[in-house]
Amino acid sequence: MTVSRRAGLLSAFLLPSVLTATTATGAALAQEGKPREVVSTISSGYFDDYLMLAVDGKAKTLSGYYNDGKCRFIFRDALSPTELYQRSELGEAYVVDSWDPDHPDRHFTTTLYSKTPNGYRNQLTLEPGSRDENRPKACRNRISLDRSSWVSESFYDVAVVRKRGARVFTIARAGEKPTPAPRKDRLPPPGTGVWIDRTYSAAFSPKGFVRLNWYDPPGTPHGGYVRQEDLYPSQPLPQRDGGDEAVQ
Repeated sequence: MTVSRRAGLLSAFLLPSVLTATTATGAALAQEGKPREVVSTISSGYFDDYLMLAVDGKAKTLSGYYNDGKCRFIFRDALSPTELYQRSELGEAYVVDSWDPDHPDRHFTTTLYSKTPNGYRNQLTLEPGSRDENRPKACRNRISLDRSSWVSESFYDVAVVRKRGARVFTIARAGEKPTPAPRKDRLPPPGTGVWIDRTYSAAFSPKGFVRLNWYDPPGTPHGGYVRQEDLYPSQPLPQRDGGDEAVQ
């Protein structure tokens, strides 16, 4: 057998194997380069009585209010779980737009993650505004909290009371039109966090009003409609180009 024929037979034998190996390697590399999908398991509730966390699975939003008496801030963002850069062992994490209710023009980002095997069922950690001058000065760099209770799935957002002595209303039917009727009770003091409750009918969603629930004292439920102007104004969801950047 000539040298050229032997070389041709060898090439014919090796080529499929080489192509298979190359294809497999390319597929593996492509798989490695594809971002891993992170499933959302975070849920609403109180954490150590300092944090109110609201998850709206329908609208895909995540919001909360932290207040320990010195440090306080609101956050609201898309329900978009991610992995933190160089901290993938923490798993499901969130990077959310945040602000002090008294200074809605000073925004910073807060990172949320959990360090326990059962995740957000039991515990979460907040890192508000790392290296950001807009972060409230009294806030610690890292705040770890244990879950203290769960709340209704109809609580889809949080708000903060702005006006002292704000009136509470109920919906009364006057003729054909349901209208808010004032009650004797009042909202809790300014700075108190309240839950925004979902309404399922236009008749029970009067313009300029929102239905709330709150617990004052803790464990004692209250509810009713209040004027939106008696709460700190909400902020729109941040607009980001090309997705969120993972935090280092």
